[in-house]
Amino acid sequence: TTYLVEVRGLPDSAASLIFGLGPFIGIAGSLNGGYMGERVGPKGALSLAILCSAVSISFLWLLSPFYLLLIAYLAYTFFSSSVWSPINSMVANITPDFGRGYSYSVYFLTEGVVVSITPTVVAAVIGLTEVWFIFPFSMAFMVMGLVVLQIVSCPRQSSRSL
Repeated sequence: TTYLVEVRGLPDSAASLIFGLGPFIGIAGSLNGGYMGERVGPKGALSLAILCSAVSISFLWLLSPFYLLLIAYLAYTFFSSSVWSPINSMVANITPDFGRGYSYSVYFLTEGVVVSITPTVVAAVIGLTEVWFIFPFSMAFMVMGLVVLQIVSCPRQSSRSL
């Protein structure tokens, strides 16, 4: 919302309303992540979600008309929410049955730590630069994640049969 208010000049209430639409769009994004995971496998679905998130966040930064900015934000929340189903599938696929509970614990611990420190890192980056810099920083982070993902070996299906 800081970007929408300080850089784009939106009223606080409008920025909060737009930001609040994200979780609703995220529901559809999560369903899309599961659907895409079934179609192209979890690694392919995660790669697509990260790539589309990076593209849509670049439009957030570059677009000028308000309605295009809103569409770009909703696309970003849709695609960024599409990552969760493929990530969960990858954890299940690469973890033996006997260690799956521990693997999910480590996964959620890692996610919790990242979510906890991200606001501080973002604030530091904004403090050292300007608020707009968070977009190229985020895109670079997503591209790095995409590169690492391509290196990771992940079986398409779980080892256990249903």
